[in-house]
Amino acid sequence: MTTQDLEQVEIEAGSIEFLKATVTADITLDNTVTVALSLTPTSTGAHDWKPASWTGTAGTTREARTDQTLTYAPGTYTVYVKLTDTPEVPIIAAYAVIVPGP
Repeated sequence: MTTQDLEQVEIEAGSIEFLKATVTADITLDNTVTVALSLTPTSTGAHDWKPASWTGTAGTTREARTDQTLTYAPGTYTVYVKLTDTPEVPIIAAYAVIVPGP
């Protein structure tokens, strides 16, 4: 999957915001969640995972939000969500973030 296949969101450089992602699953989402913002493409496949929490009531569609804000630097990023549902730990590409340069 490429960033062209994902929904694209534009955020201004220097913006300080929580990183959020909406997840839909066939189970009730109340498990451990982390969210990553990774440069696209990642040359190593590594992601910078941030602690996150679910917002709202437990259900099959929920928003995961990082526990701390991020400062966005210019670049093209992919937002990933990692769910811990032992024994599975799926990583889901949620959307692309475009941060225009100066």
